[in-house]
Amino acid sequence: MGAAAARIAGRYKVVRAEIGGVERPLREIVLAAIEAFLAHAGTPYIFPQLLSQTPPKGRQLFRERTRSAKRRMKRIMEVARQRGDDAAQRLKTTYQQFLDVAVAEAKAVVQPNRV
Repeated sequence: MGAAAARIAGRYKVVRAEIGGVERPLREIVLAAIEAFLAHAGTPYIFPQLLSQTPPKGRQLFRERTRSAKRRMKRIMEVARQRGDDAAQRLKTTYQQFLDVAVAEAKAVVQPNRV
């Protein structure tokens, strides 16, 4: 592990930032910390701002996808419930047929055919 660390030693910088009260999106907080670090290091850089319409569109898209997923899940659950009900009905029918055959065989044993 030491050899691997020695190969990259000094090639990267660590930026430490404290996130206080959250009033801005995380992206803005992180980019502001990086911009401040770069300015302090003598390499000023300003990251391009996101379009002002992106977050609402992103939220709208997220809500639409969530609604769509809920509708699909609801339909899947309806199908699963129906299939479960169908399987239960088939099992009940099969069990009833088994009982009918068992009762008929028991009657045949108790009352043998008289010839």
